[in-house]
Amino acid sequence: MNFLECRLVEKDSMTYLNIGKFHVKLPSNFSRRIKEETRDSEVIMGVRPEDVLVSLEPQRDFLQSKVYFFQQMGNVGYVNLKTGSDIITAMVSPSFEGRTGEKIFIKFDENRIHIFDKISQKTII
Repeated sequence: MNFLECRLVEKDSMTYLNIGKFHVKLPSNFSRRIKEETRDSEVIMGVRPEDVLVSLEPQRDFLQSKVYFFQQMGNVGYVNLKTGSDIITAMVSPSFEGRTGEKIFIKFDENRIHIFDKISQKTII
């Protein structure tokens, strides 16, 4: 699982996870649950490699990243992506064609992310 330190931010009645240079919009039911479980704005987001969507072309709501490393493992591939100071692993097709240093675009499946309290490490979502 990828773990990213985040800060909860509210803007225009929406809640986002601010992760350095990018942010992730949270579904409204997540926002309510997080507010019930913690008063701290510092949290950890967890996302599994299979829940990181990858595109070679820019798309709406996708974040720009760079290919750091690609490894084919039988019928799947894993690509490590450099986003700011973080390295994020995504599961991709073994026919993935990204090359080291190439721009790539990613998005997290917001309904599949996990949120942990940074201090207690308790699972919130």
